[in-house]
Amino acid sequence: MDRLLQSDAIDKLPVSELEAALETFLGPMLRRLPEARLREVARLVVKGILGSQSPLATQMARAVAREENKIWPMAKRFYRFAWNPRFSHRDLLKGLYGIAQCRVAQHAPSHLVVALDPLNFAKPYTEKLEGVSTVMKSTPPGPRKEERLTSGYPAMTATIVNLPEPVVSYANWFSYVTADFVSEDWEIYRWEANLVFRTPSTALAYS
Repeated sequence: MDRLLQSDAIDKLPVSELEAALETFLGPMLRRLPEARLREVARLVVKGILGSQSPLATQMARAVAREENKIWPMAKRFYRFAWNPRFSHRDLLKGLYGIAQCRVAQHAPSHLVVALDPLNFAKPYTEKLEGVSTVMKSTPPGPRKEERLTSGYPAMTATIVNLPEPVVSYANWFSYVTADFVSEDWEIYRWEANLVFRTPSTALAYS
């Protein structure tokens, strides 16, 4: 039976104000997408992540689809968006960095404090996924609370933490088994080499 999947309280939210805030926030990223249909899906993706608090496409679709028979078609739209050949993940990353630039410029701090966080993403039981590495994981702890080797990807994020809201200024997954990977120390060096302070009132620039 087709019913509204979300609470009636959703309909009482200030929708126009929320839409305007979302449009302003996503502006640097949306400008990097080549057409209006892709920009609309990007908005839905972000709404789905916020509504479901999950990165899973089906959960995201459930958060934005109002009728039961529209959940799977919405999830397929999200999958097509992720695999669309007209843009790459680097375009989305540059949009993410553009959001960080806008936030820093808005608050104009005298200095920036950046937290650099190397971490490992686990992909348990994965063997044939592109570029999958063997990584060490300690969270969540294993049966004996020890660190363990598992399939996954090393990753690194750099977050500016001295603003009213933290912003991501760098994010990258890499793989121990690909030709372009040298070492994790080299990834940190690359991040530092790409970090340029223009003025205290503007954000970070990345090559």
